[in-house]
Amino acid sequence: MNDRQLVGKNVQTPEEFIKYLGRSDLSMTKILQCMESLRVALTSNKLDWVHQFGARGLDQILHILKECFNK
Repeated sequence: MNDRQLVGKNVQTPEEFIKYLGRSDLSMTKILQCMESLRVALTSNKLDWVHQFGARGLDQILHILKECFNK
């Protein structure tokens, strides 16, 4: 099973996305694949899903962007 399948099958809820993106052992490829899945999830799920992702999810994304900028 490749990483893209892993993200798609195991990461479904807003909380799972937040936890997955918070892992310190992710490669840039895995982060990018997860972000692509997250983009689809944010545009295709109901508004309640987006609200659940909310500020904690956005904070996680900003943390990742900051780390990318620092590297």
